[in-house]
Amino acid sequence: MIRNLVAAALVACAALAPATAQEKNDAFDFAGDVYRAGSTASFAGPQAHDAFLAGERVDLSGPITGSAHLAGRRVEITGAIGGDLYAFGADVRLAAPVAGAAAIAGYDVGVEGAVGGNLRAAGRSVEVMAPVGGGALLTGGRVELAAAVTGDAMITADEIVFGEGARVDGRLTLVQEAGHEVEVPASVAPPERIERQVATGHGMVGMAGPGWFAIIAGLLLGVVVLAILAMLVPTIAPRRTERLRLIAGEAPFRTLGIGFLALSALLGSAVLLAVTLIGIVVAPVALLLAAILGALGYIVAVYLLGAWMLTRAGALEPDTFPEYALAGVVGAVVATLLSLLPLVGWFVMLALTLIGAGAIAISVIRPRDEFAR
Repeated sequence: MIRNLVAAALVACAALAPATAQEKNDAFDFAGDVYRAGSTASFAGPQAHDAFLAGERVDLSGPITGSAHLAGRRVEITGAIGGDLYAFGADVRLAAPVAGAAAIAGYDVGVEGAVGGNLRAAGRSVEVMAPVGGGALLTGGRVELAAAVTGDAMITADEIVFGEGARVDGRLTLVQEAGHEVEVPASVAPPERIERQVATGHGMVGMAGPGWFAIIAGLLLGVVVLAILAMLVPTIAPRRTERLRLIAGEAPFRTLGIGFLALSALLGSAVLLAVTLIGIVVAPVALLLAAILGALGYIVAVYLLGAWMLTRAGALEPDTFPEYALAGVVGAVVATLLSLLPLVGWFVMLALTLIGAGAIAISVIRPRDEFAR
């Protein structure tokens, strides 16, 4: 689930990036906290309590006494954090100490600053080069541990590498597919403190199912990540998002139908191209475009759902970063709760995906001035 959400974040940022060059960067300070949003969101000091930064590129170089909440395509942290860190993006690099816990998700994740509490990191590539004062929960295609972990460590990955300086003082749990077990040096952990679990595919462990606490924690994490992705849409491209809102609001059922046709055309063209010798090379591109349109469409629809619910409650259309964030949270919570409904949940998610994809397709095909009202 985390890998899919990270991939969706990358897709969303990459798809919206061409429209960000002329977007304004918003800055808002309140009660010691800093809020930054735009194509480049940065904070260089002198000091703040909590930080909320979102954009294509996020750079936190100033010290934070509280917690940092960061989301973007490229996220770099070089300022010390006195509380907890929450960072999501394509490339995430932590190069400063974090006094509390750290939750990081990205395509490539690098931890070069010490983490005082627990570390939770997920990505295609995860590298931990600095000590962790608590436990470490690491998930990825390739995970490299080259530092000491004071507490327990659980690593789920296709490839696990233990570098110089790697050490786990608590219990070390390794989750890998059968036949791919990594050899653990004695300097990392003695055999009596090592537990091996077999992954049956997609990171699932061939043992007892997760408890309710793990299920609820995973659900909450999913809501948080989805809310951040939804918030990124208007933050990075507010004018384009407003146009998508007008399109979806003008004729939601027609927009849903266009989304169905757009995704069907991409998937159908992949099948037709695959039966030809020349087109078989292009067929994967059509499948990739369908995946991008579907993922981005769902994220857009979640934000539009949240914004619509806020306006129905009497609020104005969101036009500032805090309002974008509120709409993203509302949309993510409602969409997630609806998706849990038996039978109906699947159709709700499909409808949201098709509406978002249809709005994107119409915005590309129809002239801009048709929606300038």
